[in-house]
Amino acid sequence: MPLITALAAAPVVASTALAAGTFLPCHTFDYLRVRIKALGGTVEVRPYYELAPGDWWPLRADAVAAAGSANVTANPAVRGGKSDGAFHSMGLSCAVVLVVEVGNVAHVAEAYLDIADTET
Repeated sequence: MPLITALAAAPVVASTALAAGTFLPCHTFDYLRVRIKALGGTVEVRPYYELAPGDWWPLRADAVAAAGSANVTANPAVRGGKSDGAFHSMGLSCAVVLVVEVGNVAHVAEAYLDIADTET
């Protein structure tokens, strides 16, 4: 599973301008797996995908919290700060980043992002 650097906000530039290790070139039909470890404070992360160069969208997000998928949350006081979650991507062929939507990005000790497609 690739180690990735979580970001404090969604990028405003194309993935071609991002540093190596901050995005995953992704080709998936089904799920993205997110693993996060927090130290020093709770964080909530969500994958964002690049719809067009520099146009980043939150994966499975909705203005109504109950309608979208929940963020992956890691709390240093629970399970050693480790959390493991999945986002049903419904198919992606683009760059994907991990964005800390709640909490301080400095509290992310480790972040992993990978494809977790189911067999057909």
